[in-house]
Amino acid sequence: MGRRKVCRGRRATSKDGKEWADAPETKATDTLVDVAFGNAVFVGVGLHGLRTSTADGVKWTAKQTGEEGEHLNSVVFAGGKFVAVGAGATYTSADGEKWERAVNEDAPQFATHGAGAFVGAAWKGRLFTSKDGVSWQETHKADRHVLAVAFSTVG
Repeated sequence: MGRRKVCRGRRATSKDGKEWADAPETKATDTLVDVAFGNAVFVGVGLHGLRTSTADGVKWTAKQTGEEGEHLNSVVFAGGKFVAVGAGATYTSADGEKWERAVNEDAPQFATHGAGAFVGAAWKGRLFTSKDGVSWQETHKADRHVLAVAFSTVG
């Protein structure tokens, strides 16, 4: 029976999408749940309010955490700032280093932004909208679970 390598917390870069190089000095406890790009930096978010950033995808800096259990599930770059949505709080930052925290209620697990609005999805098919990523309103309940949401312009 062969060995399996567990890659929790792995961060890697690739020039062609085929060959990957691991980022140095990455701890498995710093697992990222979502990543967004804006203002020339990548921002990653994760468990317990984890927020971190990188300009090159290799060296991650400005690591910050929030409250225990305050998991950030989605981050988007919208309106010139990063918006990280999680259970109990939404964090916003223009540069990925200085963050402002706002308490949210009933926020979705997955979020996206487009056409001036945030849209999100949560367990049991619940869909939400928000103007700021903090105040969410349930707008629809589907028969099945929705795992992700995306925005695009067609045409």
